[in-house]
Amino acid sequence: MIAYVVSLAAVAAAVVIRLVLDPLLNDSVLFFTVYFAVAFAAWFGGRGPALLALVAGAVTGVFFLLPPRYSFAVDQSEQKVRLVLYEFVGLATIAMFASLRKGLQHAQEQRRLLKQKVASHRATRQSSTQQAEHLRTTLASIGDAVNTTDNDARITDLNDPAERSKVSARWTTSIALCTPREMIFPLMDRTTTAVRFSPGSRQ
Repeated sequence: MIAYVVSLAAVAAAVVIRLVLDPLLNDSVLFFTVYFAVAFAAWFGGRGPALLALVAGAVTGVFFLLPPRYSFAVDQSEQKVRLVLYEFVGLATIAMFASLRKGLQHAQEQRRLLKQKVASHRATRQSSTQQAEHLRTTLASIGDAVNTTDNDARITDLNDPAERSKVSARWTTSIALCTPREMIFPLMDRTTTAVRFSPGSRQ
């Protein structure tokens, strides 16, 4: 509602300004200031207020600006052309600003969605970090040797007992990570103590 009132006020101000400039402009560019009122209404309020400003500008322009003034009669073809030109330019201006407003709204919506995705990603990363830290703490607190592997059986983490029980001094923690588990911790038969998997072998 405010946008419609503002659009009418803009048209009224534009007509008054044009009348004040009348000694300088005479009968040239009669709707000059009204164009700005329509553009302002389109920018401020959108299509509805802008269309109202366009109609109000046409009515007040015919009465106050087009000769013969203070009359709604539009008899001369030149005045009709001016009125039609005003309507055409006004509609084009409204369409342009409507397109700009739609583009801005789309950009704002995309920016809002991007912020939501970034916030969600940060929350997920923070949750994953907390879970990893919790698992690391749990792993470190276990007295038995424990190692974790990925889907390809490569070691991803070791606790202290597992580091101390590595089969060879050459398996430092930095080398052990991402190394196939069976190369460092070959499985042994509990009864025969025979190695079931040789270092570097796969089953």
